[in-house]
Amino acid sequence: MGVRTFSGFLQPVNDTGEVITASTSIFRAGSTVPVKFRLFDAAGNPVTAAVPPKFSATRTSTRASSMPNESMEVIAASSGSAFSYDSLTGTYQCGWKTTKSMAGYYWTISVDLGYGRSDVVLVGLR
Repeated sequence: MGVRTFSGFLQPVNDTGEVITASTSIFRAGSTVPVKFRLFDAAGNPVTAAVPPKFSATRTSTRASSMPNESMEVIAASSGSAFSYDSLTGTYQCGWKTTKSMAGYYWTISVDLGYGRSDVVLVGLR
């Protein structure tokens, strides 16, 4: 397996781990949040994952503030924890279907690429 570099999370999710000046994304509970990323080889070329990436979201104990919602494009919700791959853009994406009952909390979004570590980002739902 060659080296695969995670691009960081792509918009509309602000990746605060990759861009220090980015603020935590806040989305409207009950919406579908597009979670996207790319993988690159050592030369910077887009590559696919060695194993299918897995999505998960875990609620934190911290309450979310009443910050304004992020604007986002509409994509279809995915089923389960699977990402789809767009070979034209080299982008993986998953539609995280949230419910109104998830409002008021921060959530840790995680992408497991199967190499012993997950890439994560924090988002809020209001």
